[in-house]
Amino acid sequence: MKNDSAKAKLVPDFRDPPRSSLFRQLGGNLLVPIGIVMTVGCFAVGLTSMVTSRPMLGQKMMYARVAFQGMTVAAMFYDLQFLPSPSH
Repeated sequence: MKNDSAKAKLVPDFRDPPRSSLFRQLGGNLLVPIGIVMTVGCFAVGLTSMVTSRPMLGQKMMYARVAFQGMTVAAMFYDLQFLPSPSH
């Protein structure tokens, strides 16, 4: 008898329910992913500007990174405390 489990993984089973979207997985709050993108962006620009000898811009970007990071944590706390959990 052949083992068809490896072959079965390659063919999608259309009877499975569709995956939920990223928006639904985040609970409908877009502040968290926006905050994450802004935090990483400020970090990248700040690190690049420090390497290219622009210390004032680098310092401002690091301050902005801390601010966006704090807002992201606050948005995550708000999600946990005040928004109802999505039903599965």
